[in-house]
Amino acid sequence: MQVAGHLLRQVISRQRPFIDVLVVALAVVIDLLVWNGDRQLRTGSLLPFWVIPTFTVLVYGLLLWRWRWPLLVFVIVWLFSFGGLFDPRYEPFAGLMLALHAVASTRNLRVGALALLLCTIPFAVDSYNASASNTGGFTLARAAFFAVFWLVLLLATWGLGRRSYVMQRRAAEDKAEALRESRLGLASGLHDNVAADIAKMIRHAAQAQRAANPKDVGAELDRIASLGTRATAELHRLLHVLRSVDEPLDLDGSEGVDEIPELVAAAKAAAGLGVEMVTVGAPRKIDTRIGHTLYRIAQEGLTNVEKHVGRGATVKVQTTWADDSVTIEVANTMPEDPARVEGTTHLGLVGLRERVTALGGSFVSGLNGQEFVMRGSLPIPTQRHWPRAGLRR
Repeated sequence: MQVAGHLLRQVISRQRPFIDVLVVALAVVIDLLVWNGDRQLRTGSLLPFWVIPTFTVLVYGLLLWRWRWPLLVFVIVWLFSFGGLFDPRYEPFAGLMLALHAVASTRNLRVGALALLLCTIPFAVDSYNASASNTGGFTLARAAFFAVFWLVLLLATWGLGRRSYVMQRRAAEDKAEALRESRLGLASGLHDNVAADIAKMIRHAAQAQRAANPKDVGAELDRIASLGTRATAELHRLLHVLRSVDEPLDLDGSEGVDEIPELVAAAKAAAGLGVEMVTVGAPRKIDTRIGHTLYRIAQEGLTNVEKHVGRGATVKVQTTWADDSVTIEVANTMPEDPARVEGTTHLGLVGLRERVTALGGSFVSGLNGQEFVMRGSLPIPTQRHWPRAGLRR
């Protein structure tokens, strides 16, 4: 149903100019049919037949621009709707309702309410003319009947316009919220993707300074060059998506649960970590954002071990699959005198907590006895129940 609705909106959007022409033409036909060709003015003289059809077409033609200049078009059509003051049989109401709908759809409540109030004046004239034209002359009962009839039409038209206005505002707010969430994700992405590589570069540079063997120095420099190239490429990608200011930023990479073994292997080779991988339960296909978040938790945990503990640290990465959730835990034993990195801001942990919370999960990190544990638990919802703030499709 959602796909069908989306396709219908696309078709309507593409055909809107053609539909607008048809709607305006229908308004012209309706008002001319109601007029029925009566040309006798209040003064008793006859109006040339071509006058009312010609002016109706010209004035109503301006309704094609009612979405671009709703107030200007409304004022012109509103003035034209007083034609009933001259020809009692002419009641140009259809065009005025189109103009009112445009104002109610595009302007705030105060302006829309003022336009509704102004419309009651020419419709009061039409009510008087319609009741007076009946056999037996003007009566208050007939005038009240026509007044209620016109008022119902006005309120229905205005209500549809206000509903359209609210829906457009809601869509704009959702888009702004999506952009805000994207930029929050950008801050997390900058730390996750770049800061970890820079921290490793600093560590390898320190190891190269301490190395006595020229081969070891060369190996450390090669690692620094590789990390620098990767960080530079990531910065280029982030700057590229930043230029897409009118669309939500897609900062999530393609890494998921399947890439965690490669991440572990790289940590073993480059940092000399003793990493044990454990999987509990049956892995299955999950949403890309959930998989990428699991990958980020594992990456942040291994990076923190490299920064704060160093070579020889023992790490356990365990992924637990349940019926409706998946949990990843990174735990490492703390040595008696772990190496510390000065100026740690913990932005990585803050970013992970925000990312996991946005997806409806929970995230904890801290000492647990002699271990430092980082654990993220994420729900595995069905497609109908994606968290609104986290999984936008």
